[in-house]
Amino acid sequence: MSARAVTRAGLGALAIVGAHRLYLAGHWQWTRLSVKRIEPKLEFDPDFQFSTIGNPVFLSRPDAEATVIYLDGFRIQPAAEMHRDWFDELHAAGINVIAPVLGIASAPLELRNRDWSYLDDARQAVQLLDVVRTVAGPDHRIIVVAFSWSSALAVGLAVRRQVDGVVLISPILPPMITPGDTTRFGEWAAPRWWAPSLVPHVTRRKVRGGGWDIADPEHRRRSNTTVWNNRELRLTQVHQVYRAAEWMRDRTGPKLRDQQLAIFAGDSDRHVVPGVQAKFAEMLRRNGNDVDFRMLEGCGHCLLMDHRQAEVKSAIRDMALGRARTPVPVVAG
Repeated sequence: MSARAVTRAGLGALAIVGAHRLYLAGHWQWTRLSVKRIEPKLEFDPDFQFSTIGNPVFLSRPDAEATVIYLDGFRIQPAAEMHRDWFDELHAAGINVIAPVLGIASAPLELRNRDWSYLDDARQAVQLLDVVRTVAGPDHRIIVVAFSWSSALAVGLAVRRQVDGVVLISPILPPMITPGDTTRFGEWAAPRWWAPSLVPHVTRRKVRGGGWDIADPEHRRRSNTTVWNNRELRLTQVHQVYRAAEWMRDRTGPKLRDQQLAIFAGDSDRHVVPGVQAKFAEMLRRNGNDVDFRMLEGCGHCLLMDHRQAEVKSAIRDMALGRARTPVPVVAG
């Protein structure tokens, strides 16, 4: 190959790289403008950049015999605003409540769209649990409650640390979408590491899946009009959510033994393929865990805001207080 041909090939490669970077920059600017048109005006702490309605929650009382650690879902407005009334009820019943803000949650657009790994949140969560256990002592009941992708964090904590119960609400497990279905591009792209190079961000529309995946129309309307959720998905982060789901299914989940768990799933959940949550619960039970699995009819992904939320909240309270429950058989889908 002549020197001229090498030069042309090099310049062509540089042109392709430059064009791709220009495309990525343009796509980001389009995403920013789209989100700013959809997203209500929010205020953030000037120093720590928490949303003013998304601060962490720490409710403690000296006579409490149990603590609920609540780990929220992927990048949603943290639990302070959505579930504060419920947290206050738990606290009034003699239960400490800790709802931390992990990773990139409760952050302005630019800060929440940085590079992120699910292990960032896992490393923070295990340190938080160690602090609670050290302060509370070995006889204090600690229940880890996790929503959506954070179920992977809860299972990882239960494998490596002493906890008295685990509640998984709508756990994300692979596959996140039926193979070949591209109607929900974010879930379709999740296992494909190369997808973010083509479409770095997806902007959600104002439909059921665009705010909160709640099946009941009245509860969905109420939540989507009162509680903010970011509208953009950064696909490199969605890929991390998928990796966390694989981590739970293939690595930490099979190691879990002798643990009390309650797992809740909605039969209209749009974020997982039907049946995978029941199969995961069945695997946990075969490995010697005490598993209470419940498939809630007519519910979507956000069970704590859907029409059967009282059943989920009651089970969490009973587990925290050490109350007996009636086992529910696991039926694989």
